[in-house]
Formats: sequence, structure tokens, C-alpha cells
Amino acid sequence: MQATNLTRSISGALGWVMSIGVAIAVAQQRVPQQGHGPLPVQNFQPLQLLILHLPVEGTTLTPKGHWAFSVGLAESNTLNQRGKEAKNTALVFDLETSRVTLGIKYGLFDRLEVGIDMPILFRWGGFLDRFIEGVERAVGKLNTDRKNGPVNTVRFHLQREGETVFRRGDSAVGPGDLVFGAKARVWNEGKRVPALATRLMLKVPTGSEDRLLGSGTTDIGIGINLQKTLWRLVLYGNLNAIFPGGALVDRDLDTHPFLTAAWGGEFLWTPHFSLLLQTEFYQSAFADAGVEELDRNLWELAFGFNYAVTPHLLWQLGGIQNLVVESGADFSLLSTLVYHF
Repeated sequence: MQATNLTRSISGALGWVMSIGVAIAVAQQRVPQQGHGPLPVQNFQPLQLLILHLPVEGTTLTPKGHWAFSVGLAESNTLNQRGKEAKNTALVFDLETSRVTLGIKYGLFDRLEVGIDMPILFRWGGFLDRFIEGVERAVGKLNTDRKNGPVNTVRFHLQREGETVFRRGDSAVGPGDLVFGAKARVWNEGKRVPALATRLMLKVPTGSEDRLLGSGTTDIGIGINLQKTLWRLVLYGNLNAIFPGGALVDRDLDTHPFLTAAWGGEFLWTPHFSLLLQTEFYQSAFADAGVEELDRNLWELAFGFNYAVTPHLLWQLGGIQNLVVESGADFSLLSTLVYHF
């Protein structure tokens, strides 16, 4: 009897092991070996946004001879205010920025893709103030400036050392600065080595500097991308250096070279759906502006998902929460469609 029970126990255990092995094998066959990519976020603070920032990317390239067309919408709500405690200095960034980006990439060679992005900026009062106030109340972190200030209006001005740098109280819409880019894969992913790619981007001043839709300068950025797949988890890492072409706003705000970085992961839930979590670091592009909201570095947390609607169409949706209140947009929503053909 004992031998029979032992045989049954061993058979049951072997059955479970075989079932788990088969399930893992099936999952590995069904889940893609490459991720769909991280959320292409960047610094959406309304003044930093005018300077080149390299969006977060993986190492995957558009195949040679193929195209990828993208449409992205980033809706960012910002409330930064300073004045009472700072002598002769006043800053109020109370607005929403809608940034629509039309992009196209082409696989020029097996290891090289080129592309161009055209942003369209819309600065307005928006609709997220009450929603964000409700979230802040729920978590006990209510911004008193948001509570006491006007709702869904545009207040966008900076005064420094008693002189007005800029003042905008109305909505504005128009094209931003055009961005050209190229990405090359240095090596493919190995068993222990992540894939490595390099990027070069160039921003040219096509947006209106007077309306604060462009920087009026030519900026250059270089970066490296890392990507490693661990079964269903795809890890991403970016490190970038950006070289602004000069000062902003009639040369009143000096800039300097700065660094940005990002890292995160994508969990491949199914072949068509994945979850994203990533964090980004942005060094300020401004050189001693004398205002904490512009000089301070920024940390953000991004979360969202990828959904492959068809084999050729990818939808990305996510939120970006700033972790340093003074220097960034309070909250941003990002939605991107990418069509490969």
C-alpha cells in the first residue's frame, strides 16, 4: 500500500513538473522574444520642452526597406509658482501643453534607421486641473497653489531680478522645432550581453521663438540604448548627452550641455499586450537661471502598456508622474500609435 501511495505521489509530482514545463514552453513560443518598446517619454515641462530631449527608446530598428509612421499625443498639466518668498523674482507656469508629434522612420540599412519628427504644440488652459486636484486630495498631497488658483487658465510668465523675461496669458498653437534622427545598432543581444545601439539627433529652429513654440536654436543630442530580454521581462536603458545651441527667450536664459537617462522594464503578458514601468532623470538644460523651478534636476516615473492591435499597428498608453514638484510638469498623459509597413 505504501509503495502504491509513493508511486502515485511520484507520478503526480512528475505530472505537475511536466505540465509546468509544457506551459513554459508554450508561453515562450507564444510571447515575442523582442519587446514592443518603452514609452517614448521626454521632459514635458513647458520651457524645457523647447530644448531637444531624446525620447526613451529601445534598440529595435525599423527593418531595411520598411517604414514606420507614428502619431503621438502628450497632454501635460503644469503648476509651478514662485514669488512671495523670492525677492524680485516671480514665476508662474499654470497651463496645459498638448504636444502632437508626427514621425516617420525608414530602415536604411540592416543596422541603421533614419527619421524625422514634426511636433505641433498647443498651449492652453486644458481640462486636468480638477482631476489632478481630486487625486492630490485622495492621497493627502494637495497643492495649495492649485487649490487657491484659477482653474483651466493660461498663466505663463517669468520675472527675474525685477525684469520680465516673458509673459504669456493666452493660448498658442503652431509647429515646434523639427527633429532629425538616426539610430544604429552596434551589436545584437547575446546570452549575457545586452543589445547596444547609438543615436544622433538634430533639432532645427522651425518653431516660433516669439510665441514660445520653439527655442530659436539648433540643438544636437547623442545617446546610447541598451536592451536585454530575460524570458518575459525586457529591460531598457538610455543615457544621452544634449548640446543646446544657445540661450532662450531673447538670449535671457542661458543653457549648457546636460545629461538625461532612463531605465525600466516591459513585462510581456501576452504576444499582443505588455506592461511598462520606467523612470527618467533629466538634468536641467539651464545654466544658473536663478530660479529653482528651472535650475533643479528632475526625476519622473512612467507607467503604461503596449497593445499590438494588429501585426503592423502598435498602441502605447501611459502616464508620467513627476517626483520633483518644482521642476517638472505635474502629470502627463501619453498616447502613441505606430504603424509599420
